Amino acid sequence: MKRNWGTKLKTVLLASTVTLFAFSLICYPKQSLEASIRGLNMWWEVVFPSLLPFFIISELLISFGVVSFLGVLLEPL
Repeated sequence: MKRNWGTKLKTVLLASTVTLFAFSLICYPKQSLEASIRGLNMWWEVVFPSLLPFFIISELLISFGVVSFLGVLLEPL
Protein backbone atom coordinates (compact mmCIF):
# COMPACT_ATOMS: atom_id res chain seq x y z
CA MET A 1 0.00 0.00 0.00
CA LYS A 2 1.35 3.40 -0.95
CA ARG A 3 1.09 6.32 1.45
CA ASN A 4 0.66 9.79 0.13
CA TRP A 5 3.12 12.55 0.99
CA GLY A 6 0.65 14.39 3.22
CA THR A 7 0.29 11.47 5.60
CA LYS A 8 4.04 10.91 5.71
CA LEU A 9 4.64 14.62 6.33
CA LYS A 10 2.14 14.61 9.21
CA THR A 11 3.83 11.58 10.74
CA VAL A 12 7.30 13.11 10.49
CA LEU A 13 6.07 16.45 11.84
CA LEU A 14 4.35 14.80 14.80
CA ALA A 15 7.39 12.64 15.60
CA SER A 16 9.75 15.63 15.44
CA THR A 17 7.43 17.72 17.63
CA VAL A 18 7.21 15.00 20.27
CA THR A 19 10.99 14.51 20.16
CA LEU A 20 11.59 18.25 20.55
CA PHE A 21 9.13 18.39 23.44
CA ALA A 22 10.80 15.44 25.22
CA PHE A 23 14.25 16.94 24.61
CA SER A 24 13.18 20.28 26.10
CA LEU A 25 11.75 18.52 29.17
CA ILE A 26 15.08 16.75 29.66
CA CYS A 27 17.18 19.88 29.11
CA TYR A 28 15.09 22.19 31.30
CA PRO A 29 13.68 20.09 34.15
CA LYS A 30 13.41 22.94 36.67
CA GLN A 31 11.38 25.18 34.36
CA SER A 32 9.24 22.22 33.31
CA LEU A 33 8.46 21.33 36.92
CA GLU A 34 7.66 24.94 37.79
CA ALA A 35 5.37 25.28 34.77
CA SER A 36 3.56 22.03 35.56
CA ILE A 37 3.04 23.05 39.18
CA ARG A 38 1.77 26.45 38.05
CA GLY A 39 -0.63 24.77 35.61
CA LEU A 40 -1.96 22.34 38.21
CA ASN A 41 -2.36 25.17 40.70
CA MET A 42 -4.32 27.19 38.14
CA TRP A 43 -6.51 24.16 37.39
CA TRP A 44 -7.16 23.59 41.10
CA GLU A 45 -8.01 27.25 41.80
CA VAL A 46 -9.94 28.18 38.62
CA VAL A 47 -11.17 25.23 36.56
CA PHE A 48 -12.13 22.77 39.28
CA PRO A 49 -14.24 25.20 41.37
CA SER A 50 -16.08 26.43 38.30
CA LEU A 51 -16.92 22.92 37.04
CA LEU A 52 -17.68 21.28 40.40
CA PRO A 53 -21.26 22.63 40.69
CA PHE A 54 -22.01 21.50 37.13
CA PHE A 55 -20.73 17.98 37.86
CA ILE A 56 -22.71 17.73 41.11
CA ILE A 57 -25.95 19.04 39.61
CA SER A 58 -25.67 16.86 36.51
CA GLU A 59 -25.09 13.74 38.63
CA LEU A 60 -28.10 14.59 40.79
CA LEU A 61 -30.29 15.15 37.72
CA ILE A 62 -29.20 11.82 36.25
CA SER A 63 -29.72 9.90 39.51
CA PHE A 64 -33.19 11.40 40.11
CA GLY A 65 -34.26 10.49 36.58
CA VAL A 66 -34.81 14.05 35.38
CA VAL A 67 -32.62 13.49 32.34
CA SER A 68 -34.51 10.40 31.19
CA PHE A 69 -37.84 12.16 31.82
CA LEU A 70 -36.78 15.09 29.67
CA GLY A 71 -35.56 12.66 27.02
CA VAL A 72 -38.96 10.97 26.89
CA LEU A 73 -40.74 14.31 26.96
CA LEU A 74 -38.68 15.79 24.12
CA GLU A 75 -38.46 12.60 22.03
CA PRO A 76 -41.20 13.63 19.56
CA LEU A 77 -39.20 16.70 18.61
